[in-house]
Amino acid sequence: MIWVVLLRGATVNQPVWNVDETIHATVADVLLDGGVLYRDVIDQRTPLTYYAAAAVLAVTGSSLVALRFFTMVLIIVAAWLLGRVVGRLDGPWAGIGAALIFAALAHNLLYAGDTFAVHTEWFVVFFTAAAAGCFLTGKDAVPSLRRCGATGVCLGLAVMSKQSALLDCAPAGIALLVLARDQNLSWRAAGFRLGGLLAGALLAIMILISPSLLHGAGADLLYYTWTYNLSIYGAEFTFIEKVLSGLRLFELLWATYPILFIWGALSLLVLAARIVQFQPSERIRASRFAEVYLLAWVVTSMGSAMAGGRGFDHYFFPALLPLAWLGVWGPGQLIRMAWGAAPRPRWLQGLAVIAALGLSIPA
Repeated sequence: MIWVVLLRGATVNQPVWNVDETIHATVADVLLDGGVLYRDVIDQRTPLTYYAAAAVLAVTGSSLVALRFFTMVLIIVAAWLLGRVVGRLDGPWAGIGAALIFAALAHNLLYAGDTFAVHTEWFVVFFTAAAAGCFLTGKDAVPSLRRCGATGVCLGLAVMSKQSALLDCAPAGIALLVLARDQNLSWRAAGFRLGGLLAGALLAIMILISPSLLHGAGADLLYYTWTYNLSIYGAEFTFIEKVLSGLRLFELLWATYPILFIWGALSLLVLAARIVQFQPSERIRASRFAEVYLLAWVVTSMGSAMAGGRGFDHYFFPALLPLAWLGVWGPGQLIRMAWGAAPRPRWLQGLAVIAALGLSIPA
């Protein structure tokens, strides 16, 4: 929390012109005047962030500062959730390191005019972090049906923040299939949990679109949030152009955080190699579903960023979460190999946090 406030707090009151932030404020004003989304005011995004902006402005008045502060709170909670997930799976030092690295990436890596503004992607960051927290942490290592339902709700809210977050529903589903494949869960139980994911997501989606449906704006909602994006907005670019648009993030990572880039690339290779083993050891098998979740999350978050084809910096915000986790995953494996089951000494944990802070300083 302190690290996010130190990095971002001074920007809350800075004058920054950002068209998406302005659209949110404008739509919120119309909603507060009794307007109906997709009937009286339109944009090509799903509705949650506009309702959230209207709620914040209803309490605080017409203040972009309040919206930016609210966004900063979302980022703080997302960093904490990421740290909790990684800490549970890879150790407390790794959790602290992942949270610190995410906070730094969310502040230093991308264009300031996007980074410090209110964007739908920050909501996706929050809800995908919450989904990972629901799915990967709990009393039992294998997610229960209730946890899967809660994960689905979080993912549905992410989709209702931005349509491309639909891809981020995949990691939990793939991880459940891996659990069944590794015989840590029966296929029947995995099927019920997949149903819980779907039911939770549909519940969240139906609640968020119901105001427009009840006011007769369902057809317009479908057009602007789905048909328009597929047939007009996204159709300007070929599949290859969309894939190439994702290179911008890696160029920025290499230029700003070269050591983190190298660690992340090596971690990705090792992670993929562990996952595709046909006869993994019991230790690898026990953690494989979480590692599958991480690998799938890296892929789907990048897929979401590339879906628009334009390579705008704010498209990459949701990818910062799994990339920060990936940055500490590789070093964590080396430490685990060196120490085995022995307790990690305190000096090593302190050194790890210092190293994460060092990685958080841009080149």
